[in-house]
Amino acid sequence: MKLGEKKTLTIAPADAYGEAYTEQQVPAKYFQDVFKEVVPRDNFQDTITQIVPMSALGEQGTNLTVGKVIEAGNVKATVTKIEGENITVEIDNAQNPFYGKKMTVGLKTTFEGNTVTVKKLTDTEVTIEVVNKANPFYGKKIKEGMEGTMPNGGTMKILKIETENITIGIPNTNPLAGKTLKFDIEIKSIK
Repeated sequence: MKLGEKKTLTIAPADAYGEAYTEQQVPAKYFQDVFKEVVPRDNFQDTITQIVPMSALGEQGTNLTVGKVIEAGNVKATVTKIEGENITVEIDNAQNPFYGKKMTVGLKTTFEGNTVTVKKLTDTEVTIEVVNKANPFYGKKIKEGMEGTMPNGGTMKILKIETENITIGIPNTNPLAGKTLKFDIEIKSIK
């Protein structure tokens, strides 16, 4: 632009404050009232043993000793072995919905508002049935356009329903989200 020139700039929502909704695809089964899922049996261990490279631990990887507890967020891991650059840790798997219980067919628990029941056990897998009461649309037939409240308290909207996936929209809370911005500009001086 030159001195005295005028233009109107138009900025699309994606280039400004974002679209009105952030889209996310979710497997359709998570919107069913009841669904089954096959999960590796190791996911249900009370303690998980992992070998981690010392470099992956950052500052926490310095001055390690056997028995030291390393914390990362809400996960606590106890160092059980140090071999060169590899650290063996035991992680207390408190996220296991069956924590402290012996895995048997028919075992039932409540986890994050859902009822979870063991339906089948093999040496490597567990088939669970989930009564999905955390589903924002529990007990309702879902349709495009429906709005609901997620377990974290946020809102969502069903944008598209397909066989395998459902596209949800999570509102962008910025008051200018989804709006096309227009600016009338004029070059008054150039320095």
